[in-house]
Amino acid sequence: MGILETIKEVARIAKRVGDIELTNTIIELQGQLLDMQDTMVNLRQENETLKKENEDLKNQLETSKDVMLYKGFAYNKKDKLNRGPFCLACWNQRKTLNPVNKVSAVHMCSACHAIFDYVPWDDEIDKILAKEQTNGV
Repeated sequence: MGILETIKEVARIAKRVGDIELTNTIIELQGQLLDMQDTMVNLRQENETLKKENEDLKNQLETSKDVMLYKGFAYNKKDKLNRGPFCLACWNQRKTLNPVNKVSAVHMCSACHAIFDYVPWDDEIDKILAKEQTNGV
């Protein structure tokens, strides 16, 4: 039998005995217990939210180690197949690597739809990354 059921049983006994003060105290105790249960549920939900936020921040920190900023764009230093360019605004605001794709005569972010007139060529990035690796950066 759980604590709430025990309190209910004690309340029934108190009613049978006819002790109104004891019955009222038990009813008050039941209300406090329900409030505590609500608080516990809210704290569990908050804890889960904080755990997820913490994990997201850890992932962002780990990802940021692999990001290079160059001429207004973000580039992934580790992933040669998906190096970028990525939207600098999205990186600065949300630490997400959202690709910038060619659309007609301009380039556009796939997430925030920012438009860019110029995007550095891949060979420029390759040269910079090769220089960083040579210098041990």
